Amino acid sequence: MPRAENCDVRGRRARGRSPGRVGPRATTYRNLESRALVFAAAHRVLGVFPRTRWMTTDPRREDRSRATLSEILDGTCEPAPNEAALVAVLTGASMLRIIVPSHEFTGSRARAKRLPEGNWASAAVRTSVAATQAATAAAIAASASSGT
Repeated sequence: MPRAENCDVRGRRARGRSPGRVGPRATTYRNLESRALVFAAAHRVLGVFPRTRWMTTDPRREDRSRATLSEILDGTCEPAPNEAALVAVLTGASMLRIIVPSHEFTGSRARAKRLPEGNWASAAVRTSVAATQAATAAAIAASASSGT
């Protein structure tokens, strides 16, 4: 028998996440918050829907990271292994457009695809992102074909 706080008005088990369960995204943000790297800013979308934005506590750190990524993608400096892994994640997730201005995107994308050569960590990250995207696409296709 389900507990009353887990049930809807008719006594059926509520759908969705179980109460008190925290997902990996929330856990990551809470860990960053405990290290004083970000803070939560609550606001409302369209004045109705509650939303939490996670803002950086030190914008200079974000600016330095963006500048370093831009230099790596321009070819003016060689990346450290952790920076190469970050470029691999951004490339694998098709998120380079967030960092790179549109007029420099083509050259930066080509350089980003060449970076993982010889760096096993970048290749592993890129493979992991591609596998996750493939699994997500397969799950969406399966749910769409089942008709529910």
